[in-house]
Amino acid sequence: MRIPITFISIALLALHLSAPAQVKSNDGIGARPMLNRGTPEDCLKSYWALKEWSRTTYENLARESKGRKVEAERLFLESLGEVTAGETLRWFREMEQPIPDVMSRTIVATSFEGPNTALVLVNIKNVTPIPSGARPSQTDMGRRQKGKNFKYVVTRGDGGWKIAEVWVDEPGESRKVYEREVPRVPIYVFWD
Repeated sequence: MRIPITFISIALLALHLSAPAQVKSNDGIGARPMLNRGTPEDCLKSYWALKEWSRTTYENLARESKGRKVEAERLFLESLGEVTAGETLRWFREMEQPIPDVMSRTIVATSFEGPNTALVLVNIKNVTPIPSGARPSQTDMGRRQKGKNFKYVVTRGDGGWKIAEVWVDEPGESRKVYEREVPRVPIYVFWD
């Protein structure tokens, strides 16, 4: 028996083969955000979206493995009660899981240093809800309200804009954020 090949069947096959692969919704990894490098500002927004996607992905994957982690933690705390007491045991039992930070980013200004280089000034604030029981000082609240200023050096090339450098841009503090450092000598003791 021969199956006739028609224009419609060829078109449907081509449509099926050209469809983008779908990411499984239950594997903890959502679809990567669309990246737009058309302007320096769009490049920054894509960079931030990619960072948020990464954070969310890690959180989703951590949630999936949480069952085993909770069991290990329960066993750890149970066993710890056999070798610690008082304030030491209380500290371990009251230790809370950190809340993921939520950032608010505002593009303050963009200036062009030439046709292929832009400087983008940004203010970033930590807007994570303050946990109940926390007692923020006036200094803490001032820092939350003020945020921190950053300067992004964005360059054009390779089909669009890309972030070349990120600087903390505060009065009295101007330093590159992602700068390769000399490996540190392991001298600090973080655990007893």
